[in-house]
Amino acid sequence: MPKERKFSFIRDLLLPLILLSFVIFTGYLFFNFLVEYDVIKIAKNNIENKKEEKKENIESKKDKSESLNEKDKNLNFLERLFLLFKKDNFNKDKTEILLKDNNKISSSDLKDENIIIESKNNSAENKIETTINNNQVEEKNISTVDKTKAQESVVENKKLEEQKNIEIKYIEKEYFIYLVDVDESGNIIFRKIKVKIKFIDSPIFELIKTLISYKSSQYKNLIPEGTQIKSAWIKNGICYVDFNKNFLNNKLGYKGVEAQVYQVVNTIMQFENVKGVIIYIEGKVRKYFSEEGFIMDVVFTTKEKL
Repeated sequence: MPKERKFSFIRDLLLPLILLSFVIFTGYLFFNFLVEYDVIKIAKNNIENKKEEKKENIESKKDKSESLNEKDKNLNFLERLFLLFKKDNFNKDKTEILLKDNNKISSSDLKDENIIIESKNNSAENKIETTINNNQVEEKNISTVDKTKAQESVVENKKLEEQKNIEIKYIEKEYFIYLVDVDESGNIIFRKIKVKIKFIDSPIFELIKTLISYKSSQYKNLIPEGTQIKSAWIKNGICYVDFNKNFLNNKLGYKGVEAQVYQVVNTIMQFENVKGVIIYIEGKVRKYFSEEGFIMDVVFTTKEKL
């Protein structure tokens, strides 16, 4: 019994495998047959030929319909001519009858017609007069609008001329700027030089501009060339001054950098409302002045000697 079961189990496994392999083999043979005898290509060609035949049939139907439409048009044209011919004859007959009837019109009817014509002419003349009057009113309105526009433009031009004629009032005052000198013992000291500047509101901006560009034969100005002041403002007694990057181009060592900074600080500190100065470079506070190690993120006050 156990042997028979084993055999039946093996048989049940082998049979489906044999069947599968047979199906795959026959499929492979069938595919090779199709490839060898170009059966697939022939089928594709048949399908394409059928599509082309359908297209040709559709085009021929279109041509036929167009030719039929042209015939219908021609027929319609002939029918129209026939109808027009009929209408002309009918109109001729009508005109003859009307002429006969008109000959019978009495003189009183003619008078009535003349009265109607005169009334029509009078109404037409009245209409013409009203249109002329309306046009004149419109022309008057246009002229008034043009006058108002011209007056407005004159007023605007006067305002512009007045603005041009208004002179900007500059305030002119004398202040001090600070330059650098060395005393007998070798200490760096600051020398005050009186300068006259013109300004509108605040003198600090113009004063620092003159300090940057000032040149002296006796004393030294350590602010590097190309330095520009971008802005200056006072808040809570502290003056904030913003320079461009060229302010950092001083290569004279720590003491030279310190002297340059205090040239600016001492110049600003002469104003009574200023209690300290903070220096910005390109809108930001720097911790150190380039490689020299001079601390910049502090509030500076006056120094007469270094």
